[in-house]
Amino acid sequence: MHIASKVLLGIGVIITGIGIVMFAMGADKFSELEDWKPTFSLENSTSGNITIIDLDGEGELGYTFYMKGNYVDEDENGRYDACENANITVSHDGQTNTLFSGSIAEANESENKYYEEVGEGFSGCSIGKEGEDSSLDNGLIKIGRACYGCMNGTSNITSNVPVWVTYDDQNIGEVVEDVVEGGLGILGGIGGLCCGIIFLIIGGILAITLKDKEELTMGMSMDGTGAVMVTQMPGQEIPTLGAQQTQPVQESGPSITPDQE
Repeated sequence: MHIASKVLLGIGVIITGIGIVMFAMGADKFSELEDWKPTFSLENSTSGNITIIDLDGEGELGYTFYMKGNYVDEDENGRYDACENANITVSHDGQTNTLFSGSIAEANESENKYYEEVGEGFSGCSIGKEGEDSSLDNGLIKIGRACYGCMNGTSNITSNVPVWVTYDDQNIGEVVEDVVEGGLGILGGIGGLCCGIIFLIIGGILAITLKDKEELTMGMSMDGTGAVMVTQMPGQEIPTLGAQQTQPVQESGPSITPDQE
């Protein structure tokens, strides 16, 4: 097999292998998202502190509060009982970018406080389908949020019932990181596979069409008679330059003597 085809086939195998590994790693990242669960900064706690790290200086999404229970309204007042049973207080010692509008509220003003939310943003705690869809697999239900737009600082949280609290920006960051890593892995894997296959195809074509060729190395030397000698490849007859060629000797046959008179 020609050396060029060997090199191309080897490169193709390596790149294809790398592409397969990258694709598998990317797909694995996306499969992890199917079983994703939020990371809790506070678990089954009635008090605790969470520090906000606002890297961009524009404020954070804040915290989401969960508690054990169900979305029921036994007193039929139009509000879920879980929200009414929870008395939660949040105080933040840093500023808040109010609704991300650029209006800065000082520490512990009303914008930093806890508010009820069982469904979409600022939905409150009124009964409805949106609340029924807000429960987690572990029996926790969402009851509210706090510190929307909070900037750098520490939040102190107290509650009369055990709560589970997520720092939403950190959880979103983890999801985004997995999505980016998964996407890059799959794209890189596809690129590696395509590139590797191209090398394999080219190497295969060269393996079929090319044959190994012995290198012709020619050197010149002079023998004792002054004739120039040329190095020849095996199987080839190359005459010696400057030497007299020997005339072929004709084999003599039997001599015929004429009859004598």
